[in-house]
Amino acid sequence: MSQQSPFGPPGGGFGPPAGSPPGGGFGPPAGSPPGGGFGLPAGSPPGGGFGIPQAAPPPNYVAATPGAVLSTATTDPLAIGSFVVGLLSLPTSFCCSFFAIPMSIIAVVVGVMSLSKINKEPHLYLGRPLAICGIVLGGLGIALLLVFVLLGMGSAILNQVH
Repeated sequence: MSQQSPFGPPGGGFGPPAGSPPGGGFGPPAGSPPGGGFGLPAGSPPGGGFGIPQAAPPPNYVAATPGAVLSTATTDPLAIGSFVVGLLSLPTSFCCSFFAIPMSIIAVVVGVMSLSKINKEPHLYLGRPLAICGIVLGGLGIALLLVFVLLGMGSAILNQVH
């Protein structure tokens, strides 16, 4: 003889709620994607999931390979110095030749040293364009100084002749 439980259907347990799909159990709601569960909202990132958006890697980023040691390249301070001194040598060649000569020479020498250093260790140092600009600006400073000296000498010679 089987006893009726006052708390549920015969045999114990609970049956499906009223209005559930035939066969019992809880299926996905009508209109859900195949495979059960709920889909991702429109515009969600590929691969699913929600979380903190990832920023783009920095420009000098190198992807890691197993066992690799990562290092970030930095701009060579000599390249920056060559560029700055070369840039300052141009205006000084118009007025102060005693400053322009050493500044132009320093810009060229330091720029060449920087290029050598960058070429030896390109994975550690950046700044090739700065070093080249420093060399060019230092050379322009020397060229301007020579032009002004030659013009001054020519003018002095012409004044003596007349």
